[in-house]
Amino acid sequence: MTTHEVPKAETAALHTGRDEIRISSFLLGVRAEDLWFQIGTPRGINEELAPLLTMRMPAHATWARLADVPVGEPAGRCSVRLFGVLPVDYDELMLAEVTPGERFREESSTRTTRLWGHERTLTPTPEGTWITDRLLLDVRPGLRATRAIHRRIATALFEHRHRRLRSRIGPRLRIERGLGGSRSQSGSGSGVRS
Repeated sequence: MTTHEVPKAETAALHTGRDEIRISSFLLGVRAEDLWFQIGTPRGINEELAPLLTMRMPAHATWARLADVPVGEPAGRCSVRLFGVLPVDYDELMLAEVTPGERFREESSTRTTRLWGHERTLTPTPEGTWITDRLLLDVRPGLRATRAIHRRIATALFEHRHRRLRSRIGPRLRIERGLGGSRSQSGSGSGVRS
């Protein structure tokens, strides 16, 4: 896959009625610990979602980093807004597992899904870091007819997030480490990994 191509997500309709989506990208010259620090903040999340969406953390949240969110406990309702203005969904955030610097697994619900399962894994290599997102979606019973649409929207959203990671966040992290980097270098080696 060339530098400017979008990775293709693997999707599967599971026999359980849930959909699984998996997408991976390689960030050349980016250390996993630097990437973890970036993606583990509300600012980092919103940088990935921009300019399409923003996610506002719960008003009562006392944590500023993903690693500080209580595991296994509801963390509150996050507002998801189109272009930062129009509320389009919410996320009842709950982290099921966090391994700082390596992975997290979210088991939340939204207005349209009983389960919004999101697992993000960082895999370091000598040349950079693989970032893999795995989603499990269980659309609410009254919305089953829209299941394919939900799957397409979630796939497009995470392809967008990975484009942002490769084109904006990865190069900035390389520059901050003094490794140079320009938009044309971003994302080399990106693609789906099994």
